[in-house]
Amino acid sequence: YRADVLHAIAATWIFLLLSLIVIRSERWQGLWFAGCAVAVAAFAPLVWSIEFRPWLPAPLAAYLNIKTGSLFPLFPWSAFMMAGAAFACWFVVARRRGMERPFMLQLAVLGIAWILVGHFSGPFRFLPEAASTDWWADPRTFLLRLGIVLLLLGACYSYGLVRTPKKSPLLDVSRESLFVYVSHLLLIYGPFWGGRSTAEVVGRTQGPVTCLVASVALAGLMVAGARAWGAIKQRKILLNGR
Repeated sequence: YRADVLHAIAATWIFLLLSLIVIRSERWQGLWFAGCAVAVAAFAPLVWSIEFRPWLPAPLAAYLNIKTGSLFPLFPWSAFMMAGAAFACWFVVARRRGMERPFMLQLAVLGIAWILVGHFSGPFRFLPEAASTDWWADPRTFLLRLGIVLLLLGACYSYGLVRTPKKSPLLDVSRESLFVYVSHLLLIYGPFWGGRSTAEVVGRTQGPVTCLVASVALAGLMVAGARAWGAIKQRKILLNGR
């Protein structure tokens, strides 16, 4: 049994929706989601060190850590969605008060701070020695990744204010996010090389330059594919409208 990214997304969405039903205040919703994100990210190493199958059915244990082969267990991946929900709640409050731009600037600054903390800080010592030290579950990795997301979010927001683009590769990709998601998984994990995937052929560990080149190439393919797929759908809409 394995929990993939869609399983993690669905389970976290259910939790978020139930929380919204119970907690009606946007301020308290944000605090609740932020607290949950901190707890999930902080205790992910401990959860990853525990074998849950003696106490839980394997399909449920698969949601908690990687010991059943899961790629995206709830610890720590659901913390990213919870953090996003928290910032979304606070963004709504800031926009209502006319503080949207300062809020986005603060997010970008916070992102820079978290990138630095995640990269330069030493191991966190509040967990038992038996806790997992896998970098996927390390709270510093969570801070680093979330900081990068916040910084990119602030940059995209600023770009939108300056340029107000109606057409751009970023908009094309955002409109075809499902196509991009499915396509990149097929390209990486599809068994197109004599029954082997690209990930298996290339190998899971490469140097920084190779990873950078591969990432840029994959991003370029996804942008081109998203634009082509969007054009096909638009053409079909126009033909059906005649």
